Amino acid sequence: AEVTALIERRGDLVERVELARAAAPTIAAGLTSIGVDTWAHAQGVRGAGVGVFMSEAWGNCPVSPYIDATRFTNINGGTEHWHADIVGEVLRRTAPHAQIYCGSYMIGNPNAYWPPIRATNHSWRYTEEGNAYGVADRDFDDAVYNNRLAVFVAAGNVDGQGQSWNVSSPARGFNSLSVGNYDAANNTMNAGSRHINPNT
Repeated sequence: AEVTALIERRGDLVERVELARAAAPTIAAGLTSIGVDTWAHAQGVRGAGVGVFMSEAWGNCPVSPYIDATRFTNINGGTEHWHADIVGEVLRRTAPHAQIYCGSYMIGNPNAYWPPIRATNHSWRYTEEGNAYGVADRDFDDAVYNNRLAVFVAAGNVDGQGQSWNVSSPARGFNSLSVGNYDAANNTMNAGSRHINPNT
């Protein structure tokens, strides 16, 4: 109504009317929406000199544009998968100057790479049912203890095939950070995320 009134009063001043475009999303806004604090970025800490290893179900790895090819090494990973693309994008935006390595299971010697691997992310569906401490949990605990790694492991998902709600192995380790399937849009855990603590 105001635009119409302006045109009627002072049409000589109005050449054309365009709809306003929404501001393009920024990396900072995207990180904030998934709960990543960008304070360190403003202080110049962006992951330089740090290696991050990611391992996906079936050994999948991200591809460009989800990953910066100049800061990415496929060690022994497989082909592209949408979940690997999303995890790669989150890692790249969280630590844009870190070297990201992708492969299957767990890396052998994290100091054999340059820059050395200091954090790992494992997004697997599940490996062992139940709620007891397992072989994979022990292997991950040994890797953390022997190499001073920060290890993040998916808690697992229940896909309706008679599985339990127990956190899956290797997310049951004493030294791993288990991460559930979280829905940032409504600030709740997704219905299919495993969440029952193990007996460890």
